[in-house]
Amino acid sequence: MGDQVRRFSLGLLILCGLVAACGTPTPSASPLVTKGGPPPTSTAAPSPTAAAVGWASLNCGRLDHATCLRIVMMVEQYEPAQFGPTVGVVADYGCPPGAHCPAFFQALVVLIPAGTSSGADLAVFEVSGMPDQPETVGPYPYSLPPFMMSLLPGPSPSPVLVTADAAAATAIDSASSTIPVKVVSTKLSTYGAQAEGGSLRGPGSPVWAVLLSGSFGFPSCGPMTATPHPCPSPATSALILIDAQTGAFIEGFVPAPSPS
Repeated sequence: MGDQVRRFSLGLLILCGLVAACGTPTPSASPLVTKGGPPPTSTAAPSPTAAAVGWASLNCGRLDHATCLRIVMMVEQYEPAQFGPTVGVVADYGCPPGAHCPAFFQALVVLIPAGTSSGADLAVFEVSGMPDQPETVGPYPYSLPPFMMSLLPGPSPSPVLVTADAAAATAIDSASSTIPVKVVSTKLSTYGAQAEGGSLRGPGSPVWAVLLSGSFGFPSCGPMTATPHPCPSPATSALILIDAQTGAFIEGFVPAPSPS
């Protein structure tokens, strides 16, 4: 029996020598993400820099680096001709800092070619997605929000906006009240912050939020019934959203939503 054990042990040693080692093999380090590839899946692998993936620079704003890299690479796969070693990249959430952001994910990606002045000839893309669904990529058709302009290199040009008085006048004209309308407040905001879930503008589009007081009746008391029923009392407030860049009426809320 002892001879059999010794022969088995000797055979095991010879086998181990043939395969170089006994025991669990050591996994190799995860390679860095290359241009156009997915983001790192292991926290042990360092995230690549902008130069490593072929861009001049990368500013991620409030985005963590892994998320930032992933969405920028999605944009690069969507529009590869816009990218190159002399192009700077700026990315951030589409919701302004401190605003009440929608539940869905939205980020903006700005491409800045070499020699381009801030705010001119920029390619802007939007990456958005609903919860538990993959994000989609497309061009961002609206003006760049002011908070994104502040991330761009060089002096940030001031956006051309209609005045608060002009926005208030449009809001008054759009409201129907049985008594004279008064302007309670006029605040520069974004569409996403004022009309959560709305689709008439991009979430980051600048708007004038005009709060009015008056007597705003409801358009309908409901369907006809055999038993007459009273109509609800008119609302005493209305919130009117005016496009801050064009001065056009967007939509109104009666009564005005309670401040969150």
